[in-house]
Amino acid sequence: MSGLTIDNLSMRFDLPDGGSVQALKDVTLQIKQGEL
Repeated sequence: MSGLTIDNLSMRFDLPDGGSVQALKDVTLQIKQGEL
């Protein structure tokens, strides 16, 4: 196994009033095997 890679993750939540919140924007994460 080579681990886990997350590349350019973005997450937006819609609000009840019609707006939105950008919680994550272009997040990149790399976890090598054995680090967790």
